[in-house]
Amino acid sequence: MATYAQTIGPVKEFRRTKWQGCGGIFEVALEGRVVFSKKKVGRFPQHDEILTSLRAAS
Repeated sequence: MATYAQTIGPVKEFRRTKWQGCGGIFEVALEGRVVFSKKKVGRFPQHDEILTSLRAAS
């Protein structure tokens, strides 16, 4: 994740969280706002897709 932080610059909040559950939910959030949800789109993101989503949200 350091690569993402270096790419998009400083963020106010960074936290990795793992929840016990089922269904393979994978979400990326920036400062409390979900910027990618595997559950919503039905697939894992491409590497560049996460960077694009984080840049757009910052």
